[in-house]
Amino acid sequence: MTRTDDTRALALTPLDRELVLFLARFTYGRGAHLVGWTGASPDGVRKSIRRLLEGRFIARETVAADLRDSQGHIRSTTTTVYRATKRGANQIGRWRIPGTELTVHVEPLKPSTTMANHILGVADLAVWYRRHGLDVGGEREVLSVEKPTVIGVGAKRQLVSHWTISIPGKVGVHPPDAVAVGQDGSMWALELERTRKTVQEYSDVIAAYRAVGIGQVWHVLGRTTAEALWAGAALAGVRWGPSPYPGANVSTDGLVRLQGWAPSRSLGRTSSWAAAGMWPTSSPAGLPVGVTGPVVLDAWRQGTVVDPDAVALWEPLKMVA
Repeated sequence: MTRTDDTRALALTPLDRELVLFLARFTYGRGAHLVGWTGASPDGVRKSIRRLLEGRFIARETVAADLRDSQGHIRSTTTTVYRATKRGANQIGRWRIPGTELTVHVEPLKPSTTMANHILGVADLAVWYRRHGLDVGGEREVLSVEKPTVIGVGAKRQLVSHWTISIPGKVGVHPPDAVAVGQDGSMWALELERTRKTVQEYSDVIAAYRAVGIGQVWHVLGRTTAEALWAGAALAGVRWGPSPYPGANVSTDGLVRLQGWAPSRSLGRTSSWAAAGMWPTSSPAGLPVGVTGPVVLDAWRQGTVVDPDAVALWEPLKMVA
């Protein structure tokens, strides 16, 4: 058994590794997330999932989740999700946190299933932003290096701060739900709000992001949450400008954005993982992403080199004396 496992560990393909990395970053992912993130074919992802399950690099669970049906209604249902195992995380090693030169290795988390809706919602956003060419990372990788720590016998200190913010009156730091870096180097903290908080809470977080100059995008599920966020932004001094896209609200300085969100669709067969309409074709929050449509992520479709010495018919043959 040990020999077989070692062989599997050495045989992981680039696609295998990317799937494990996504799950290590975002905790849970459905098959559609893995297809959307990589741009690989549903069948290719299914085969990769099978290899990873057999090698115990990932695990499969069924969780309760709120998903959209074919008519767009949000319904309570169950869905299959995947998560990285410790073995899988150890296999992929370290990776770079977007917007920094820091690398990190995060032990996989087996979360409470009550968090599945939020976790899958963040995964939805991660795929959407990734498909428009942004470099996307997760909350846990950011917090693993930016969480305050005790130095010697002294008080807790924050050693590095790229993405987290400090909120007056609150202990510790506040990490975004996800982070994204645009092709122009702009940094965006992504927040997913499924339930309503107080106007003051929103105002404090918005003001803290503005104080450090990080762009912020708030995605909301319900109208009452959007209204509270709108009021919190006004309390923090935000003034709104013209919308670059229907439904995307943007501040006059462009650094505060508010947009609705709905969970991804409930799908069945593997072939449906790449169904049209799964991910919005519009730029998230109207961001100037520098591309006119979703990035085609086809790096996983290259296959294996069969004969490196083969010469194309149209290429001049150069003989070496």
